[in-house]
Amino acid sequence: FWILLAVGTLAHAPLLLEFGRQIIGQENLWFVPACIGVAAVLVRHRLNQPLLIQLPEDADLEKEAQSRERFRVIAFCLGMILVCLLLITAHLAHSTYLGWISYVCFLSLLSLGYWGRDRWVYLAPIALLLLLIQPFPQWLESWSVGKLLSFTVGFASMLTDSLGILHYRDVNVLGLIATDYRAEVACSTVFSLFSCLCAAYAWGLWKEYSVVRHLATLSQTLFW
Repeated sequence: FWILLAVGTLAHAPLLLEFGRQIIGQENLWFVPACIGVAAVLVRHRLNQPLLIQLPEDADLEKEAQSRERFRVIAFCLGMILVCLLLITAHLAHSTYLGWISYVCFLSLLSLGYWGRDRWVYLAPIALLLLLIQPFPQWLESWSVGKLLSFTVGFASMLTDSLGILHYRDVNVLGLIATDYRAEVACSTVFSLFSCLCAAYAWGLWKEYSVVRHLATLSQTLFW
């Protein structure tokens, strides 16, 4: 386990270092180290909890154990092939985006190989938290932020219309008689969207929300 962890980390090291430089260089990504720390706490918390395995009353324990072991070996091998392909592509494209996804998948596969399927199913949702902290590629981030700003200004314009307030809209500017409001300045949540989503999802993991409740929490976080 530790040898594989060391080898995999070294293989991802150049991409991880570049990802670290991106975090330091962008103020809106300073929440990432905190999220990684929270993920580590969640892993330890879930490993310390007893694992309950429910089997049918007429289940053959030997066959069930063989089935679980077969799943672990096949999934681990196929997953490692996928990780290697992602890692090679990330190095060739100099993409920290693919590199981080590859490393998170690698850590998830290590947990599957070391702790087995049942514990892995319990730990896998934490990997999604680590994927949420990954910033979009520049072109996708610019597009998504632009769409979000446009929606924000449009919604604010509809609200002022309903209140009978005289105003005008110019791209991402909402103008009133007294002053103008720039959406990217006034609406700080545009730039803290991912940190809010990560915080909401991490809280749901700690409280062990169901999938439906997770989706509801993330949806209302996105709206607000």
